[in-house]
Amino acid sequence: VECAAAENKQTLALAARDARFGMPAASCELSSRLLGTGDAASLLVATAGGVSLLISTKGSEAAAVRWALPKFTLQLVIGASEAAGGRASSSAAGGGGGGGAASLAPLREVAAGKRARDDPAVEDLISAKRRAGTDEAMAREVKRRLWPATHELVDLVAKGKCWQSARALLGLPELGEDLSVRLLAADASLEASLLAHVVRRASTPQLLEAALSDHLPPALLPSLVEVLLEWMEAYRDLPHAAIQEAVPGLPTQAEVHRFLSALAGGCLPSLLRLEGDLLERVTEALSFAHKERDRSERTHAAVRAALRAGEALAAMGARAAREAPAIEAMLVDF
Repeated sequence: VECAAAENKQTLALAARDARFGMPAASCELSSRLLGTGDAASLLVATAGGVSLLISTKGSEAAAVRWALPKFTLQLVIGASEAAGGRASSSAAGGGGGGGAASLAPLREVAAGKRARDDPAVEDLISAKRRAGTDEAMAREVKRRLWPATHELVDLVAKGKCWQSARALLGLPELGEDLSVRLLAADASLEASLLAHVVRRASTPQLLEAALSDHLPPALLPSLVEVLLEWMEAYRDLPHAAIQEAVPGLPTQAEVHRFLSALAGGCLPSLLRLEGDLLERVTEALSFAHKERDRSERTHAAVRAALRAGEALAAMGARAAREAPAIEAMLVDF
């Protein structure tokens, strides 16, 4: 991290450079009033992780700066060699696999907005004959974070029905809620198992509600709610451990309830237009789950209270626990 004073002595210019290549990664300006000096030579700078600490040698002032590197900077600093290796491996796979996983350069240009999605080279890569190889190669690179998660990439994945790549994208924690819902909307038949990945993802409730409201087609709601309802009924009829053992990737009951809450918040007008029988089944399932949770909480509280009472009696000693407490009796004449 480099520190230099501006000409007006009112601000300090901070710049972060890559330690290996020396390329600038990020920069910012800091008011000199925070440190009581505009002289960069009188500052001590220490950096650990993504935080830099600046301490003035002329006083007791200190300031901390948290760095947040943009995606394009991270790609330039740490991803250039990986991207080159990914292109070489995908080209090699295409040469030895009968052309199924050929060079993905046309797809990269589509994701970067440099080529149209209906280009013949792009159409050839995602055709039915070569889709499987292309999807597998692209999924490997997505897992290595060689493709930026953008709307253009989601459009490409949805157009080519590259479901391996879609599942790889949904496995990235940094994928936004809007892109997750757009991938879910692309699987209109719900046969690619994208719903389970979306439900399991950690997300901000408000952002998920907005994404569902903006990108989820109302025509997909009946089948989507039906699947969620089947999962809830499975947890009602079978033990949790048995379900997770039989279907390891199935979302938990709490995750299903959280997604249903976001669905109700973002798509309430469309939900109200669904068939009454389906809504009644959802209401019954939620009521049963609520009662089961209350019963579990009461049972847990009773067991915890009994254990605490047992611990208290044990602390009193074996003798005190065996002896009956003393009782005073008084005879009263009427």
